[in-house]
Amino acid sequence: LNKLGDVINAGAKPSIVFFYRDPIDAWNNGVLSRVKNPANGRVVPLEIFLENLENSPKKVLEAYKKYGNKIDLQAIDNSKGKGKASIVKNPIDFIKNIRYNIDDVKRQAIESTQSQIKSGAISPEAGKALLGKYSSEARKITEQSNAPANGSPLTKPRKPLSQQDITKLSEEDLSLLKSDLAKEVES
Repeated sequence: LNKLGDVINAGAKPSIVFFYRDPIDAWNNGVLSRVKNPANGRVVPLEIFLENLENSPKKVLEAYKKYGNKIDLQAIDNSKGKGKASIVKNPIDFIKNIRYNIDDVKRQAIESTQSQIKSGAISPEAGKALLGKYSSEARKITEQSNAPANGSPLTKPRKPLSQQDITKLSEEDLSLLKSDLAKEVES
């Protein structure tokens, strides 16, 4: 907001263009697509994606509240499919009415990412970078979706880990691996 104030104080009228897109479409056809493209394989971690999703409408409304007509504000509704974006007539009301269920978006993004890893569309390393701090949560979702109807966990044959593999694991991953191995030994 301070930079907007600097621009206004310099005699200019800054423009803010807010783009609305369905968050799952943005994750699947934006974030995951970029990871798949070697020329543009930049990774936006899910944590950052969710923070931006939640905070960007608030920041735009905060800027409008502070500066009003001293800024040019537009909103683009990009939720209607490719090539069907439209300029919103009343951007303030449009942005005020945006509501996300962040937990639901997170769950769907994790599931979609896991699906892309399983299919080989993205590497496990890229998937881990995308999921970041939600990697352990993703593991729990996978375990729940892999559980048979009676609720007992499925055990899958696991290839032995090399020393190089082990050194790449985080403390949390090592703890989960030890827990899984202990469960397998008990059963």
